[in-house]
Amino acid sequence: MKYYQSKAKDSFRTKFNIYLFKYILYPNETPLDVDAFINYKIDDEIIKLHTTKYWQQNADYVLIDKMTIKEVEAEIIRLKHEKSTFLTACQDEYIKNKFPSIFPEEKFKEIFKVEKCAYCNITIDQINLLIDNGLIYKKRL
Repeated sequence: MKYYQSKAKDSFRTKFNIYLFKYILYPNETPLDVDAFINYKIDDEIIKLHTTKYWQQNADYVLIDKMTIKEVEAEIIRLKHEKSTFLTACQDEYIKNKFPSIFPEEKFKEIFKVEKCAYCNITIDQINLLIDNGLIYKKRL
């Protein structure tokens, strides 16, 4: 399923970016190793720093040890280029083995069979009716 593979790649990119972010800020705690990446569990502390500081502050904001967001971004880009073999190995292992263990393809397919929102119970037909009546301004479902 193409969409499943697309979501696996999105998941990989998110985890890999956070892993590199942590590696840059805490190099002694985060080895650049495929097994270490695959087994890495994203912790609340790094998520909080990544979402509330890295993504919300200006580029000149100092994160840790006098390192600015701009410098962290530049280092992430540099590492992705210099360690492209590492990136590819991590991506291959994650998409082939790790992601399916986290979110099996069968479970993914089940979710897309559902015709209504689990939160509000609105159906796809009801959404389409709202779109047809000009009550939703969105390109696609």
